[in-house]
Amino acid sequence: MISARYFLVLQALFLASQSFAHEHGELELFFRANSFAFSEAMPVAQLVDELKGAAPKKGDIAFTYNRAEVGVGLNDFELSFFQRYDYYIDFSPDTIDLWYGVENATSIDKNRVFDILLRANHQRSRGATLAYTHKLDQSFQVKLAVSYLYADRLVDGVLAGSILTSDEDYMGDVYVDYSYTEDILFDREVEGVNGDGYALDLFLAWDASDQLHINFSLEDLVSEIIWEQVPVTNGRLSSSRVNLNDDGTITSKPNLTGNQGFRNYTQRLPVRADLKARYHLSQRYAGVARWQRYDDFDYPSIGIAYSANKKNNLDVTYNFVTQGVMFAFQSRSYSFHVLSDQFSLKRAKTLSIGFSLHWPL
Repeated sequence: MISARYFLVLQALFLASQSFAHEHGELELFFRANSFAFSEAMPVAQLVDELKGAAPKKGDIAFTYNRAEVGVGLNDFELSFFQRYDYYIDFSPDTIDLWYGVENATSIDKNRVFDILLRANHQRSRGATLAYTHKLDQSFQVKLAVSYLYADRLVDGVLAGSILTSDEDYMGDVYVDYSYTEDILFDREVEGVNGDGYALDLFLAWDASDQLHINFSLEDLVSEIIWEQVPVTNGRLSSSRVNLNDDGTITSKPNLTGNQGFRNYTQRLPVRADLKARYHLSQRYAGVARWQRYDDFDYPSIGIAYSANKKNNLDVTYNFVTQGVMFAFQSRSYSFHVLSDQFSLKRAKTLSIGFSLHWPL
């Protein structure tokens, strides 16, 4: 949850600026929250639950991004305080197959070469955002947002190599290089470390014509989190302490040849892009097309929008890649959306929920 001291700061800010707002502009309190999770190879719930469940399907990516913020807007400026949690991993199909076999104690294919590749980028942070919106003319506006990040969780690095299984045992040579605040691979005991950083977001809105409206955003367009003396492990993992059991399962105690130390590290976050076009077919109906990209993963959508009046809009869209259906409602004072590819949350590979509230003062 957002720290209580942020609410106290906001309350003091409102009391100090209320008289100014009456004379110089409109003051608005807002709250926004958004959560999105996608897992290509298996349901999101299974990925969180240490892969317990059915064998993974074809897929090589999983990610989640989550943000909640409360803030105040005055004319073209916004000041908000937030918390966010991001996790992005991509992997080879062989990696998820082997990982699943180890976690579920299932039989591992013999006489097979597993190509290992796993990259992860994770952070948890809180901080403040200052945003400014500039209208170039009546049809085009630009919004820039700069955030200060105070982070307390980090996983950023790579596993790469190969593992060869035989009838009796297996041999492996895997390179590892990753920084972390909690060692999830070797259970190394480390003390907590914090990082400081920033992120720059860009938002564009263009009324191309009376019928066509376009919105485009680039979040974490430029970002850095500086970690001083953060724990790091780099080296090679050998199979000298790994056994292939009679039932085909693995008893894994890999040996690390390398370094477990500390280093100054700069973490950069994957860029999120979102392009949305709305074309009015009539007074009440519009077609919607959307393209989203997270790092190098693209997931486009198409749908239809219904406007009951100028204040209320309902969008229904389908994503071709995640196979999720989104229902989104928007009014002047609040909005919300839900997205899933399954009615059952336990089987869903795509999940999202978000809402926002705006209170003019």
